[in-house]
Amino acid sequence: FVARGAETKHRVTIKNIYKQDVHISNIRTSCGCTAGSVNKNLIKSLETAELEINIDTKRFLGEKNTTVFITFDAPLYAEVQFPIHVYIRSDIVLTPGSADFGRIAKGEGVSKEINLDYAGRSDWQLEGIENNNPMIEANYQKLSQVGGTSKYKLQIGLSPETPVGMFRGQVFLKTNDAKNPSVPLMVQAMVESDIVVTPSVVDFGMLKPGEQRQVSVVIRGKKDFMIEKIQCESEHEWFKFKPTGGQAKAHVLPLTITSPVEAGSLSEEFKVTIAGRNEPVSFRATGKVIGN
Repeated sequence: FVARGAETKHRVTIKNIYKQDVHISNIRTSCGCTAGSVNKNLIKSLETAELEINIDTKRFLGEKNTTVFITFDAPLYAEVQFPIHVYIRSDIVLTPGSADFGRIAKGEGVSKEINLDYAGRSDWQLEGIENNNPMIEANYQKLSQVGGTSKYKLQIGLSPETPVGMFRGQVFLKTNDAKNPSVPLMVQAMVESDIVVTPSVVDFGMLKPGEQRQVSVVIRGKKDFMIEKIQCESEHEWFKFKPTGGQAKAHVLPLTITSPVEAGSLSEEFKVTIAGRNEPVSFRATGKVIGN
């Protein structure tokens, strides 16, 4: 059971358990109330893809039974059916339909108001919010109740401790309706680091013994910052860099490699200490020395 206007998504992991790569050629649904998409069409052996199913709760109401059809065309043709069951409630409307914070910086505490409108029973109540995610803060306030209509204001927030990356979570609105006691509400955000290293992995590719090569690493911030020091994790002296001075939003770091005489793979982790920042940022350099 979901509220009208709620942003409703469900994600399913597809794993390729076979030795051959598989390819998804098409995704279709049996009803216009549902849409499906995958984050990648080619799934290599033992890798996974994510199927995202979206339900249109604005144009459709009531019980919906639909099917998502996933068509594979390699290595062999096959079609997999994924049944969907949902009931879109007409008595509860959420505006906006989810707590979607978009892109936010790490350490930035954010909050959003969502309006809940109910029309139906005169004794209907929102009794609480079930929240099992420590990164989510959820509260509510009753605004009015007249006859069979009620209005509530929800306050949904994300903790400054939310880790970098795509955050997806849910809270459940608990009501005194015995038949439909719980209403889900999505919470999501893309949490970005305040300092970004580009590229995060420097690939020097194939190198000859003793070869010297240079690339530029760019370290960007959302505001001016100063680099205090850069350290290598190992004691190898394959890499050298020119430290930058002063404060700037972007620092260009020339990174030079002098490959060893021994053939083999190279890998080095770098830690960059930023003034006033508790945790260093890191990037990695890789390469492979080929024999003469």
